[in-house]
Amino acid sequence: MRDHPTEQHFPGSAPRPLTIEIGSGSVTVTLHDDAPGVSVQLRGAGAPDMTIEERDGAVEILQQRNRVGFLGGSRSVDVRVDAPAGCDLWVRTGSAGTTVSGDAGDIHVATGSGTLRVAQVSGAFRAKSGSGTVRATRVAGDTEVTTGSGDVELGSTHGPVRVKTGSGDLSVGTAHDTVAYSTASGDLLLDTIDGGAVHAKAASGAVRVGVAAGTPVWTDITTVSGTVHNDLESLGAPVEGQSHVEVRARTVSGSVHLHHVRNSS
Repeated sequence: MRDHPTEQHFPGSAPRPLTIEIGSGSVTVTLHDDAPGVSVQLRGAGAPDMTIEERDGAVEILQQRNRVGFLGGSRSVDVRVDAPAGCDLWVRTGSAGTTVSGDAGDIHVATGSGTLRVAQVSGAFRAKSGSGTVRATRVAGDTEVTTGSGDVELGSTHGPVRVKTGSGDLSVGTAHDTVAYSTASGDLLLDTIDGGAVHAKAASGAVRVGVAAGTPVWTDITTVSGTVHNDLESLGAPVEGQSHVEVRARTVSGSVHLHHVRNSS
């Protein structure tokens, strides 16, 4: 298996762990419900530098390290993987972008400057990025993302979310659990949350939170020189068993805007 293949197939329709490590180029993983196995295609000048192995049911697609280090000097390679839905993914890149379509299990990604795009995550989602943007359409499990200057864009989250950035923004479409966000100068834009809590800490970044209509809210807002816009409806304390939201926000100069999201009907 160490003859530097450009294409290889591992039969078996059950999901299995996938590990991918490259420096530059691209990683594209497509997950199908009816995939007959794991198929790997390698293209580019860096293809001869790759190894593809199956170990204890897991598939590893790795670029050989070179003298100048993994993140620098490696030849570009495009990695394409077709695999069964539900596979767990571990991806590490230097500047290569990563795209995952279909329904994945757990996803763990670390990149220097590559962009990450993910469709469906049925398990946990972990990502670390220096400057690349991180996007996920839907995450069923918990989410933990750390970036330097990269933005984080999440569509629908169903577990706890923890995001820390230097200057990157965090935007969330709909959150069904707690969202915790810490940044120096990034903004938080949370379109709708219907339960759990929001914990936001920012120096100059703005915080904008929309709460689902009819949901009681408890707030604890502190800012040094920023403005606070509280357009929440007065709904009183939640009754026993009723979903509610707690919002705690701390900023230095960033503004805070809270409002209830009106039903479209």
